[in-house]
Amino acid sequence: MGRGVVRSSLLLFLSMAGLTASAFGQVQRSGQEVSVVAQKPAAVGEWDARLTAMVMAGELQRINAESETIAPRWFHERFQQRYRGLRVFGNHLIRHWQDGRVVLVNGRYHSDIGVNTTPAIGPAEARLAAEGADSSGTGRVVNSPELLIYPSAKGLILAYKLHLRTESDLILFFISGENGKVVDQWSDLRTQTSAVGEGTGTWGDTKKVSAAMWSGTYHAADVLRPAVSYTVDVMGLYPQWATYQIDPTIFSAIDSDNRWADGAVVDAHVYSGWTYDYYYQRFGRRGINGADM
Repeated sequence: MGRGVVRSSLLLFLSMAGLTASAFGQVQRSGQEVSVVAQKPAAVGEWDARLTAMVMAGELQRINAESETIAPRWFHERFQQRYRGLRVFGNHLIRHWQDGRVVLVNGRYHSDIGVNTTPAIGPAEARLAAEGADSSGTGRVVNSPELLIYPSAKGLILAYKLHLRTESDLILFFISGENGKVVDQWSDLRTQTSAVGEGTGTWGDTKKVSAAMWSGTYHAADVLRPAVSYTVDVMGLYPQWATYQIDPTIFSAIDSDNRWADGAVVDAHVYSGWTYDYYYQRFGRRGINGADM
């Protein structure tokens, strides 16, 4: 089987299933961060038991549970990590069920957390700190600051998460709960622009490709249908699947001029869109969960 066909199959599977699976059954540790990809039966049993124990201890909170409407044998639970009642930003474990048994556990969390959860500043001071860091002078905080644990580049810290809107941007701030300094910030304004390109499939056929442009690059992101879908491409670097967990844009396939030449990417992206259209037009279904997932 050729490399293009293998990549096409993998890309199409992930595009339609929405799962972050890996065949490695491995756990990669980096300091206190633990990345979990457990698929082999022994590893699944171990992590299922560990996840359940963490829920009972209050270290995980179930925030979502969904059954697939097209494949009702599948059921997925997403758990948010918490520490002393506070959310640990970006940390989730996901438990996947098939036919009433757990078949996959994946996600990430931090172990051995030792953060002091008593802030030295309050929400009002955090708001002032974010507004004071705005160079335009027009920014105003638009939500209530949330106290949480933030995995910064220097380690886990207590921080306030809040959004600040300026005349031209929406900035996400993390303000230290210890000293009021800006820990991290980035633009959280989504400005994707849809653009229909042209691609050549694996059989040399020409297809229209629904893409989106951001940061000057075309991405295989279909934003024209109600269910936004991405086609990912890790360029054959299979260990990368272990880090593909939360944000599909990290490995979304890209092209410089919207004339797509990678047949595997083209076919996976186009056929997933056609499959959505078929189920919507034939059965009235909106994505695999009825809510454009």
